[in-house]
Amino acid sequence: MMKKKSKVKIKKGRKIKTSKLSFAAQKKNLDLMKLLVSDSEFQSIVKETRDYLNIPSDGFSNDGAIKQWTHEMDQISDTMIDSKKFLVQEEKIRSKLQSKEIGMRIAREQSKLLYHKIPWNYLNNTDKFVVDKFNLPVHFTDSIKSYIIRGVITAPCNNFTGGEYPSWTLLSKVRYFPIKIYSKLTDTEFEDLKKYIKCLSEKLPKFKPLKNIDRRLTIEEWYHDRVKFDIVEEKEYTLTLSEIAENLLRDKRLAKKIYDIVRELKELRERRFREKDR
Repeated sequence: MMKKKSKVKIKKGRKIKTSKLSFAAQKKNLDLMKLLVSDSEFQSIVKETRDYLNIPSDGFSNDGAIKQWTHEMDQISDTMIDSKKFLVQEEKIRSKLQSKEIGMRIAREQSKLLYHKIPWNYLNNTDKFVVDKFNLPVHFTDSIKSYIIRGVITAPCNNFTGGEYPSWTLLSKVRYFPIKIYSKLTDTEFEDLKKYIKCLSEKLPKFKPLKNIDRRLTIEEWYHDRVKFDIVEEKEYTLTLSEIAENLLRDKRLAKKIYDIVRELKELRERRFREKDR
């Protein structure tokens, strides 16, 4: 069953600002939105949505009116969810599912139809419906929503987005930056994406390549396992650093290097695995 959801105004994560992008896709996307707005079927959907959500026929002309309308939609959404009629319909779906009169798939579909009537859900579902019906990139939803509410034609500047991370998260604590690509990119758009990724990656942890790690780990293993057992003499003995150097580095004069490698590996682990906890 779907959970109650009176408002779907989810606060987005913070975004990283980048510079020197050409926004090569902006005009192409704007032209596509202009073509969509000229479509009579799309305009019918817009009119139906505006009528249902009490939006003026040409959209709102100022922020003050939008603020007031938002407050009203919040109240209507809350009233609908708390209404006896809504609760009864919700309980009917739940009862039919529990009695196996309907299956989970049908129960979900009925719940979607019930919750679709809530204003904020209705608006968001309309955006997604338009994107699917008119074969648009999915990141056009905000532009569609903006046109329905304001009557203003806008479009995404790029055909990719990313860099969002949770609010109240320091850049030093961010572990990854997701990238979403919404359509096949032109060469120029791809250059913008590379610039964008390069800027984001500067914020992530930097790790240098590990040199000769297999050999260094083998040396460390020998160092910590210096005590051996001589089966002929039947007694234990300890390998010297010179003997380890001769076996592994082919030069017994490099005994000090054995010690240095062991110390360096210990320091490397501290920097790589534990430094952030200090």
